[in-house]
Parts: sequence; structure tokens; C-alpha cells
Amino acid sequence: MHFEIEPNQYVVRVYGDDKDNYIASAQIRKYGDRGWMSSIVGKEFFFVLRDHFNEILEQVGVETLEGYVMDSMARLMRLSCRGRAKFEITHYGMCAGRRMPWVVFSKLEGVSK
Repeated sequence: MHFEIEPNQYVVRVYGDDKDNYIASAQIRKYGDRGWMSSIVGKEFFFVLRDHFNEILEQVGVETLEGYVMDSMARLMRLSCRGRAKFEITHYGMCAGRRMPWVVFSKLEGVSK
């Protein structure tokens, strides 16, 4: 038997006017070139995702951000990233006892921000 420990977790914190207290956050776990989003708290995360998508991908070192989200979050994410990232729902599955969409965001060709 053997095990491996990999430092693969990132936290995105969003700050408002108060630089000491964050107002939104999400965790991203890196698996190869994929980033799995979870523990999303606060709608401001979606605005940061919209305005800094490629920058987040670069800093984490992944090609996609993906994960299970509630239907309402999927709609907000689709709207927030329109024209800035490719958005797909690849399938539905059970998460936290609910049926949820698995969303995948990837770079949109020709968008540098």
C-alpha cells in the first residue's frame, strides 16, 4: 500500500471595499489540466469569473473550470460568462442529495481577458 499527497487546492477570495474581509469565495481543486470548482459562496464570485476568467485559469494552471452547481447558479454562470468563456452542461448527476448540472467553462477563442 502507498499513498500520495498532492498540493492541488486553491481558494479564490473576492474582496469588496473592506480589504480585510472577503465577500465571496470558491475552492478550485486542480486535476491535471482541469479545475474542479466547489464551495461557491457569494454572487460576486461570478462577477470575478466573468471579468478575470483567463487570469484565474492561468494562475491555477488549468484549461477548464468545472463542477456540479445548482440550476440557478448554472444560469447565472452562463449569463456572467457570455462572450468571455465557453459554457457547457455536459451531464447531470447527484450531488449533496440533489440532481445538479455539471458545468464546464473553457477559454473562448479570440478572448484575451
